[in-house]
Amino acid sequence: MNFDFFFFFFFFFFFSFFIFEFFFFFFFFFFFFFFSCKIFFFFFFFFFFFFFLVMRFFFFFFFFFFFFFF
Repeated sequence: MNFDFFFFFFFFFFFSFFIFEFFFFFFFFFFFFFFSCKIFFFFFFFFFFFFFLVMRFFFFFFFFFFFFFF
């Protein structure tokens, strides 16, 4: 087991979690309060939020299986 990569990935996984959540919630409220077309930015926010959640999920499993089974 590569412990250096394991700790680095653990840090990256949780750190990216807080960064992406803060980033998209911040821009969601910014667009919500400063633009009139609220419905468009509402779906725009959830689309990218879901996209980064899925990307982070596949990134996690890809590196987990790649570094622990190969």
